[in-house]
Amino acid sequence: MIQHFNSGIVDIYKAEDIAPNGQAYEEKLTRKYRLQYSERTVGINRYYAAMQNNVKVDVVIRTHRLLDVTTDDKARTHDGCLYKIIQIQYPDKIEPPCMDLTLERIG
Repeated sequence: MIQHFNSGIVDIYKAEDIAPNGQAYEEKLTRKYRLQYSERTVGINRYYAAMQNNVKVDVVIRTHRLLDVTTDDKARTHDGCLYKIIQIQYPDKIEPPCMDLTLERIG
């Protein structure tokens, strides 16, 4: 199956704590990648499974596969919303190789 990435642009950020030791968490975001993506349907099973773990799935996107994107990273979509990456999956039999990012809106 051929995958097209025509829903928008997502920036993937590395999040790091820049507060001095003993101080409250202060986050700095450094952009790692700018990628095109395709928005996916949030399936009912995924939605309710997330709710059972006190996680709210807001968006699922599919983008090019990059193995150094982790659940410690953050994502900002073209509409300016910032998300925590909850889960990363690597679907088979899709060209080019892809990853699905399950996202929870921050704020």
